[in-house]
Amino acid sequence: MTFSLPQLPIETILPALKRSLSNHPSVILSAEPGSGKTTIVPLALLHEPWLGQKKIILLAPRRIAARMAAKRLSELAGDTVGGVVGYRVRFETKVSARTRIEVMTEGVFTRMLQNDPELEGVGLVLFDEYHLRSIESDLALALCLDILELRTDLKLVVMSATIDSEKLSRLLDDAPVIHGEGRCYPVDIRYLARETTDHIVPLVVRTIYRALEENEGDILVFLPGAGEIKGVTKQLAGDFRLLPLYGNLPSHLQDQVFAPASQRKVILATPIAETSLTIEGISVVIDSGLMKKPLFSAASGLSSLRTVPISKASATQRSGRAGRLGPGRCYRLWTETTHYSKPDFLPPEIVSADLTPLLLELIQWGVKDPEELRWLDPPRKGQIAQAWSLLEQLGVIDGNGTLTAVGKKVARLPLHPRLGSMLLQGAARNQSMLGCRLAALLQNRDLFRGKSDERGADIEDRLDILNLYQATRHKAIAAKGADLSLCKQVMREASQYHKLLDPGPEKPYSTGDAGNLLAFAYPERIAQRKSSSSTYLLASGRGATLPAADHLQQSKLLVAANVDGGAKQGRIFLGAVIRLDDILEHHDTLLQEKEELTWDGKRVEAAKLLTLGKIAISKKPLSDPDPEQVRACLMAGLQQVGPAALPLSSACREWLKRLETAHALAPDTWPDFSTHGLLEDLSWLAPYLDGLTTLKQVEKLNFQEILQARLSWQEQQQLDTLLPTHFQAPSGSKIKLEYHGDAPPVLAVRLQEIFGVTETPLLYQGQLPLLVHLLSPARRPVQVTTDLASFWKNTYPEVKKELSGRYPKHYWPDDPLIAQPTARCKPR
Repeated sequence: MTFSLPQLPIETILPALKRSLSNHPSVILSAEPGSGKTTIVPLALLHEPWLGQKKIILLAPRRIAARMAAKRLSELAGDTVGGVVGYRVRFETKVSARTRIEVMTEGVFTRMLQNDPELEGVGLVLFDEYHLRSIESDLALALCLDILELRTDLKLVVMSATIDSEKLSRLLDDAPVIHGEGRCYPVDIRYLARETTDHIVPLVVRTIYRALEENEGDILVFLPGAGEIKGVTKQLAGDFRLLPLYGNLPSHLQDQVFAPASQRKVILATPIAETSLTIEGISVVIDSGLMKKPLFSAASGLSSLRTVPISKASATQRSGRAGRLGPGRCYRLWTETTHYSKPDFLPPEIVSADLTPLLLELIQWGVKDPEELRWLDPPRKGQIAQAWSLLEQLGVIDGNGTLTAVGKKVARLPLHPRLGSMLLQGAARNQSMLGCRLAALLQNRDLFRGKSDERGADIEDRLDILNLYQATRHKAIAAKGADLSLCKQVMREASQYHKLLDPGPEKPYSTGDAGNLLAFAYPERIAQRKSSSSTYLLASGRGATLPAADHLQQSKLLVAANVDGGAKQGRIFLGAVIRLDDILEHHDTLLQEKEELTWDGKRVEAAKLLTLGKIAISKKPLSDPDPEQVRACLMAGLQQVGPAALPLSSACREWLKRLETAHALAPDTWPDFSTHGLLEDLSWLAPYLDGLTTLKQVEKLNFQEILQARLSWQEQQQLDTLLPTHFQAPSGSKIKLEYHGDAPPVLAVRLQEIFGVTETPLLYQGQLPLLVHLLSPARRPVQVTTDLASFWKNTYPEVKKELSGRYPKHYWPDDPLIAQPTARCKPR
C-alpha cells in the first residue's frame, strides 16, 4: 500500500532519517511544531526494508492526542481507524489484523512491554513529543533501551520540538540528531504592559473579548486546569461557540473541538493542547502562562497539585499554535520582562513526582535498583525509598522486593498501586463495585463542581450522588450541585474497573465501609481527631485540617484519601469515616502494642498503647511499668520542671553556694553544684527515686543529705576549712558569711567590731578576699571595700566625723588600728 502524503516541511529530512535508521538503532528527530513529525514520519517509514512486516508503535503523551493522531494517519492512509492505523488507550482499543501502525499512550505501551518483554512483531517505536518528559515516557524509553541489549532489529526514534538533543544523544549511544524546520507562520506576540494581581479567570475573560474584537479566526485559550475552564465559561457569552478541552472530558465532547463549526470557536484548553494536535481555524492563542503540576514530598509522602508558571519552551509551543495555518497572534498574560526570567525548561516529572507506580513497573520488569537501567534523569534515591516502603506496606512486595501474590494482581491493573490494592480488597469482601467507584472518584475531578468547600469532604456524599445517577434521578443530582456529565464518566470508569476483577456477589455497604476500603489504599492516612479541634493527626505523623463546618469533624477516626502536602498542615479534600472495629479486624497488621511513659507536668503516667503509626488507637493504664523506665521518665520530667523541681532548704542553698564558690576557684577539684549543673545531670538523684512517680514525692526528699553524700567526709571537712560558714571577728562575734557562687563572699560587719584588723580577711588559703560591708551601729552600710588598710587610712576620718555625730554614745577612736574592737557601745 502506497500513500499520497501532503507536502510538509518534514519531507526535506525524510531521506536523512531513513539513512540514519538503516545504520543506527536510535535516531533523534528534532523538528519545529507543524513540521509533520506525527502524521508523516510513521507512514513514510512503513515500507522501509529493515522494518519488513513488523509494526510501528507511535507513542502519544495523552489519550486525546493518540486518538486524533490515529484518525489523521488513517485519513492520510485512505483508511478508517482500526485498519492500517489503529490506537490503544486506557479502556479503548481500535486495532485489527491489518493494523501496522498502532498509536498508544505511554502507559498502555508499558503494559504491552510487561506482557511481551521482547516486543515481538514490533520493528520501530516512535516517541512523540518527548520534551514533555512524563514519567511514563522516561520509563518507556528506559525499558526500550534495555530491550535493545537483546534485539538488534528494533529501532527507536525520539521526536521532539524542544529538547536537549546533545544529552539525549549521549544516552542513546551517540545517536545521530536530525534537525528539521517546521511550518510556523509569523506570530505577533503581545505581552501585558505591567504586572497585575488580578485573578487569572477575569484576566482571561477580558483578554478573550479583546481578542474577539481585534482578530479574525478561532481562539485557543490555555488555562491551568478544568476548574479555571469552568470559571471562564461562566463569565463568557457572545456570538461564538465555546468549547472546553481537557483530559477527563468525554471523547465525544473532545471530538467537537476538531470538527468544523458554523460559528467562530473559542476553545478553552488545559496544556493538553500543547501537543502535536493541529486544530483547524486557530489563528489566535491566549496563554495564561500557568499549568498544574503535582509536586511530591518524600518527607511527607504526600503530593500537592500546584499551579506553577510555564517554561519558555512551553510558551513557544503554545504560541506556535497560532501560526500553524497562517499568520497569527498570541496574547501572553505576563510582561516581557517576566518572560525572559522564565526557565528554558521545567524539571522533568521524574524528579518531583510519586515514583510508586514506576518502582512497581521496574520490579515487575525484574529490576530492583533503577540504576540498572539507563535514564535521561535517574530517579532520586529518596523518592525510590519512599516508594519501596509504601509497596511493602501495601503488601505488594515482600522484604526482599519480590512481588507477592497480591502484588502480581495489582501490577496487572491500570491504576496506582494504592488503588489497585483497594480494588482487590473490595473484591475479597464482596464490595468490588464500592471499591471501583471509590477508585473512579479519586481518579477524576470532584463531582461537586468546585463546591467541595460547601459540600464537605465526605466521599460517601459522592457515593450517594452516584446512587442517584444509577437510579436516573438526574434532577436530584442537579439540585445537590453535582456535575451530571462527570457522574456518567465516573460510573463508566467504575464499570471498566469492575470488568477487570473477578467479583463475587455484591453486598450492600453502610457508613464506614468506604473508609475501611480506603484504608487499604492509604494506610498511613488513617487519621485521628485531636481533642476539641478540627485538626487530625495522620498515622504518618503529619497534621491535616478540615473546614470548620465540615460534618466529617464529628468523626474521631477517618481516612484522608485526598490531602495535600502543605508545609505545616495538609488540607483534607476527600475523606471517609472508618470504624474502630474495622481497624481492629481488617487492619491489625498496621497495629502495634507498646508501653509508654509520659510526664504530665506533675507525675509519671504509665500506659499500654495500641498504636497505628503515630496515632494511639487505645490507651489503658499500665500496672507494672519497668522501674528503670519510670525513673528515667521522672528524671526527664524534673528537668522539664526546672529549678522548682528541687525544693531546697535555705541551709542547703547556702551550702550549695559555698560549693559553687569552690568550683569557681578549682573546677577540677570540686564538682559543679550549680542549679544548672544539678539539673543537667540528675544521676546523683537517681538512687533515691525508686518507687517515686510524682513531683510531690520528690519534694519530700532531704536534698541536703543527698547532696552532701556526694562529698566524702574529708571533702566536707576541707570545705568547712577552706570556705567556713562564719567569720570570727576580733570583737568575739561569730559573723555569718554570705556566699554568691563565683562572686566574692560578703562579710557584713559593724565597723567597731573589726578595729585593729589592718588587712582584708582572705579565704581558701589566701586566694579569695572577702568583700567587706562595713556597717553603722544601726547595721546600715557605711562602706564596701576589699582593701581595709586603705579604708582606715583614707576614709575612716570622714566616716568617724559622721558617725560620732549620729551615734555620740558609741566609741569612735582617733586611731582604729590600735583601738579595742567591741560589739558594745564602748569597750569594757
